Amino acid sequence: MYKFFLLDADMTLFDFDRAEKFAWFETMKIYSTTPPDDAMFDFYHDLNEGLWKKFERGETTKDLLVLERHRRVFRKYGVDADPAVFNECYLDKLGDGSFPLPGALDFAKAVREIADRRGGGIYIITNGVERIQTRRLRESVFAPLADEIFVSETAGYPKPDMRYFDYVFSRIDGFDPNQAVIVGDSLTSDIQGGNNAGVFAIWYNPEKKPNETKAVPDFEAADYDEIIGFIEEH
Repeated sequence: MYKFFLLDADMTLFDFDRAEKFAWFETMKIYSTTPPDDAMFDFYHDLNEGLWKKFERGETTKDLLVLERHRRVFRKYGVDADPAVFNECYLDKLGDGSFPLPGALDFAKAVREIADRRGGGIYIITNGVERIQTRRLRESVFAPLADEIFVSETAGYPKPDMRYFDYVFSRIDGFDPNQAVIVGDSLTSDIQGGNNAGVFAIWYNPEKKPNETKAVPDFEAADYDEIIGFIEEH
């Protein structure tokens, strides 16, 4: 019976795409003489996503990532700004972007009820910058439902690194990996992380994307109701 629920944050509970776009446009309006448009944002978004995947694979550092993503955009579009200063402003605005996905709050409440009934807990596991992720989560509607929030920057390693999960597991009283479930939208961080850690991994895949990775979901769900139904039976 599962009672420890490890829930990914962005694009599992939060609409990170919306938060990212809001923060990027608001910051660009301050630092760019060229009015930002969707083409510029799409370039940034794809670049940022690629760099985070490199970080997950251990091919770059977070300190390099957070500046390089802006540096490349500035170079392409002729923006005269300091990447470090820009990034600080961007992160502050990103911290304001706590937008729950439709249905996510009801889902989290249902998981909370199951966890309480079984004597377990809910833990939010997320890659990202500590001060931003913690602020977004602590000020969100999910904060009262979670027992703890574990951010990769504090752990010292990102999902799917086993050392990240060692950090998380060691901080959950009575934790048993055989009674735990990871729920996340990312194959490369959440599901691969579950595979690495020996924890049952549920792939939240509302867009029904094909799996073109080596990660192996133990269960795939297109909506929150499927996840709740599975958990209730197990």
